[in-house]
Amino acid sequence: MKKSQLTGLAGMAIIIIGTFLPYITVGEQSFTMFSLGGPAKTVAILFIVLGLLSGVFAFFGKGKAWWLSILNLVVSGLAALLILLHINKLGKEAANVIGISVYVIAMGAIIGVVSSIMGIMKK
Repeated sequence: MKKSQLTGLAGMAIIIIGTFLPYITVGEQSFTMFSLGGPAKTVAILFIVLGLLSGVFAFFGKGKAWWLSILNLVVSGLAALLILLHINKLGKEAANVIGISVYVIAMGAIIGVVSSIMGIMKK
């Protein structure tokens, strides 16, 4: 397995793990994306799907299928953009303290972007 594939799979795992970590803290209570339900649960499912797609594209994006690395770049870039916009939105809400979840998801998406660049360079 190539380094770009391992890096892409690590990014996928980090994104998925991040969706189950504390999302926001209100007072003394921490909430995950799934415990809040509604839009937060939809956001969690969206990032799980983007993470899975990124991992699949990273895993199969080798050799003659280097174009999958380009798809991985698009999916991981979209995930990174969405989570950074989401961090900005949460930061503007003074009552909420942003949990570690969004930062872990951002790190996983950036790792996915790096893996796709590694895959494209090694085509």
